Order: sequence, then C-alpha cells, then structure tokens
Amino acid sequence: MEQNAGNTFMVIGRRFINIDNLSINLIDTINPFQRGYEILSKSVTAPVLKVVQNVIEESKIDMSIDEDIILFKKYLPQFKEEHNGALPELTDPNPYNRRLAQAIVVLRNERQKQLDKNR
Repeated sequence: MEQNAGNTFMVIGRRFINIDNLSINLIDTINPFQRGYEILSKSVTAPVLKVVQNVIEESKIDMSIDEDIILFKKYLPQFKEEHNGALPELTDPNPYNRRLAQAIVVLRNERQKQLDKNR
C-alpha cells in the first residue's frame, strides 16, 4: 500500500488501485464467505459451539476399553466425590480430569454401539 497526496493505493495485479474509488460490490466479491459468517455469528450460540467442540474432542480420543474400565470404576467415583457429583469435561485444562472425561465418552459410545446392535 502506498499513500500519495491523501489517497491510499493498493497494488492489485501489478496495477495501482485507489482504495477510495473501490466499488462496494468489488469488496463484497473479495470475501464471498462474509454473508455466511454473518448468519452463523448470529445463530451460533455458546452452547452450540460447546457441542461442536465436544464432538471434535471426541473424535480425537484414543483409549482402550481396559483403560476405560479402570478409569471409570476406580477414579471416577473419587472425582465425583471431590466435585460435588459433577462429571469431568473434555475441555478441562487438567489432563487427568480430561482423561476421565474421555473415559466417560468411550463408555457411552460403546454402550450406544451395543444398544444399536441389539435393535
């Protein structure tokens, strides 16, 4: 970008273009996702983003069933006792609590697979 005599120019395709004379339609075509972003930013709430984040986190879980059972039976009751019955969350900054949350997710997914299989 260059400024010359109060005008601001941009080099686009080896040509200088005066930014003050740009058409609003040209600006709109430069960012084709703007309208979609505007719609999403109004309709996506914090709870929806939390669901999306949890689904992404669930897809990254790598845990054996044996480890899951040990964590669930041995450490989850202790966690619930210390946190007034609350369950750990996948977004917890503590890696131990996050691993417990992953154990819950793996167990839920396995249970859902069994229910689907029995239908």
